[in-house]
Amino acid sequence: MAQTGEIVRSILGRQLNSTQVSQSYIHADGTLEGVFNGISFAGTWTLEDGKYCRKFTRGLTGAPICMTVTAEYASDGEIRVVVFEGPGGRAKFQVGH
Repeated sequence: MAQTGEIVRSILGRQLNSTQVSQSYIHADGTLEGVFNGISFAGTWTLEDGKYCRKFTRGLTGAPICMTVTAEYASDGEIRVVVFEGPGGRAKFQVGH
């Protein structure tokens, strides 16, 4: 099973979407961006102690949070879904190409 850091690196620059989040991206330069229920947001991310940690800097508020990331794979081995799980709950995203 792939670890959080490996999964995050494999989805860098790929669009992530859920029922509430669209046009969301995690970038290789440590930034992130997207739209949550019509609110444009941005922030930063790091990998710390095997977890994905994010902090919002625009559009959304909240304390920085660290989460584990798991993936669901298609039959061809490509990641199709990622699940971020942390103290605030669980969020599931479809991964674009």
